Amino acid sequence: MVATVAADPVMFLNGACGYQLHNCILELEETLMFTKTKIILLWLAVVLFLTGCGGNMWQNGKKAKVVTSRSEVLLSHETPNNIVLMLPLKGEFAANSQAIRNGFLAAYYNSRKQRPEISIKVIDTTDDDVQTLYQQAVADGAEVIVGPLTKQEVVAVMGMNPLPVPTIALNTLDDYTHNFAPNLYQFGLLPQDEAIQVAVKMMQEQHNRAAIIVPENSWGNKIATAFKNKYESEGGRVVATLNYHSALNLSQQICPFLAQDPMKLCVPQKRKDKKQNASSESMRRQDINAIFLVATVAQARQIVPLLKFYYAGDLPIYSTSAVYTGTPNPALDQDIDGVYFCDMPWVLKDPGLFSEDLQAIHKQITTLWADSLVGYNRFYALGVDAYNLALGLNGFLSAPQSGVNGASGVLYLDDFNHIYRELQWAKMHNGAVVVAPRES
Repeated sequence: MVATVAADPVMFLNGACGYQLHNCILELEETLMFTKTKIILLWLAVVLFLTGCGGNMWQNGKKAKVVTSRSEVLLSHETPNNIVLMLPLKGEFAANSQAIRNGFLAAYYNSRKQRPEISIKVIDTTDDDVQTLYQQAVADGAEVIVGPLTKQEVVAVMGMNPLPVPTIALNTLDDYTHNFAPNLYQFGLLPQDEAIQVAVKMMQEQHNRAAIIVPENSWGNKIATAFKNKYESEGGRVVATLNYHSALNLSQQICPFLAQDPMKLCVPQKRKDKKQNASSESMRRQDINAIFLVATVAQARQIVPLLKFYYAGDLPIYSTSAVYTGTPNPALDQDIDGVYFCDMPWVLKDPGLFSEDLQAIHKQITTLWADSLVGYNRFYALGVDAYNLALGLNGFLSAPQSGVNGASGVLYLDDFNHIYRELQWAKMHNGAVVVAPRES
C-alpha cells in the first residue's frame, strides 16, 4: 500500500517526505495495529527526521525536505515515467495546440533536474484516427495520456471505455455530468465554469436581481444558462435577458432594454430635451441591481460605453475572461472600465509573484515564444497545468477537493471527473487590470 497526498501542480518538484511519513504511519497503525507505544516511537522518528537529526531514513538515500506550507504538500513517489501528449498540431487547431504543447514542454524541461527519467512523446492527431493513435500509445508503454483536444476527439476516446491508463482530456464536454468515464479526466477552458463563478460572486456581493446581456448564439446561450442555473440556485433572480445581435445596431437593442420609458430614453430629440434633468432613477429601469455581460473583447468595448450612456453606469457589471485579451492595452481597455471579471492567475498576476518554478517556466516561455504568448497565453497555462497534473495525478486524486494552485487557477476535481478551475477576480480601472486579493 502506498500513501498519496494532495499535489500542488506548480511546486511538485520539491518532495514531500514528511507528509509521506505521516501517511505511512497511519497505514502502519491501521494495518499492523501498532500499540500506542510503537506509534509514539514512530512519531519521534518523524520529529528526528524533520529536524534533520534522523538522517535520510525511508527515502532510499534521497535527501528529505521539511513540509512547511500547503504549497509544499506534494506528491507521493508514484509518478509516471512515460507521458504521451496528443494534440492536432496542424490545421484549424494548430495555434492552440502548439501553445499547449509549448507550455507542456516548458514545464517538462523545468522538471528535468529533479525527474530526469521522465519521457515525453508528442503525437499529432490531425490526420489519423484518434482511437488508433491512443491504442498505439498504450501499447508503446504510455502510463498517462494527456489529450486529445477537440470535443469530437474526446468523445471518440471516451467511446473506448474502459480506458487502460489515466487520461487527461484537454477539453470538457458541455454535458460532462452525463458524459464521463472512469480513468478519463476532463480539463479545459470551459466558459460555463466561469459563468458559475460569476453567479456565486454576484450573490456574495448581494446583487440578487440580475439582468443578462448575452449574444444570440450557441456560445452565449450556454454561458447564460450555466449562470442562470447557478444564480437562481443561490437565491438570485434573473429579472430580464437581452439576446443581442452583433450585426445589428447595438444602441437600438440596449436602450429599450434598459429604459423605464423607451420614448424618453431612446428617441434622440426626446433624450436631448430630458438630458439636463435626467437621472438613472428617472430614465433607467429600477428592477435590477447588477448586470451579467456575456461578450467577446470587441463586443464588450462597444456595449459597456452604451450601458453607461443609457444610465446604467451605476450598476455593477460582471463578466467572464472573454472580455479581456489577456494582454494589457490601456487605450482600448478603458472602454470596459468598471467591469468585474474572473481570469487565471497566469494572466492577471505579476509573474514576479509566481512560485519559483512557475517563474522559471514563464521566463522560458517568454524567451522562446513571446509572439505566440500574446495571443494564446491561456493555452500556454493550460499546457503547464496539464503536465503538472499528469505528473502528480496520484496526489491530485487522493484529495480532489483540497485544491491545488496552478497557472490556470486553483484546480479541483468534482464527482464527474471534471477538473474545475477556480479563477481570480479583477476589475478594469483606467484601462488597467486591478487584481482583487484572493479570498481565503
